[in-house]
Amino acid sequence: STKVNASTSLIPPLEGRLVQSFAVDLKGIVLEAAGGSLSQRAVRSIETGRVLEVTEHPENGISVLIQHTGNRKAIYSRLAETGLKVNDWVQGGDPIGTLQSTDSGSPPTLYFVLKEGNRDVDPAEVMPLD
Repeated sequence: STKVNASTSLIPPLEGRLVQSFAVDLKGIVLEAAGGSLSQRAVRSIETGRVLEVTEHPENGISVLIQHTGNRKAIYSRLAETGLKVNDWVQGGDPIGTLQSTDSGSPPTLYFVLKEGNRDVDPAEVMPLD
């Protein structure tokens, strides 16, 4: 595997813990929110970028695709809500949306995909996740 240019420091998209590593599907990771409060379910932009698309899926909630610096894109999925629209700009740390709260009482999760060009990248290699 090749190391990604880590000259810019990326902000973790969610305060919480890694519950599914990149090795499981080689596309993305699953992060579990630290708790169920609104602030703990807040998803943030990993760096400055422009919103390319906002889509909604019946079972996976809202997904936001952001073009970040260089050839890097990120997909933030399983959101309950977002105020972002296509062509909006975000800075690193800006809120993207909030995760869905779960009926089961278990913490909500974020499915997060990071791409360099067309290649899926393990986010754990380029940002602190613990």
